[in-house]
Amino acid sequence: MRKFVLAAAFMVAVAIPSFLVDSASAENRWVKVCNNSGATVRELYGSRASTDSWEEDVLHEKVLPARTCINVNWNDGTGACIFDIKAVFNNGRSPYVVYGVNVCRVSDLNIR
Repeated sequence: MRKFVLAAAFMVAVAIPSFLVDSASAENRWVKVCNNSGATVRELYGSRASTDSWEEDVLHEKVLPARTCINVNWNDGTGACIFDIKAVFNNGRSPYVVYGVNVCRVSDLNIR
């Protein structure tokens, strides 16, 4: 009987965190973004796919030179995983936009 009580207590202790933690919000949203375009990226935006506007520039006042990579945490605090991402180049080239990126599942994104 004692073994049964201990086993039951252990099972409850292990199960509780799964009820308390929202699995979507616990996801890792870090994505390695590589600029393989041949031009410098001067602005990089990512917004939840459910919004109609681009959020803040994650590069701030920096740039992403050609053939370089950065790690970006796309966690905006909402628990969202699906993001639209836009790179703006410094040479006047049309922006690179990719829609519906699952930042909870994708670990690398290449700008072309």
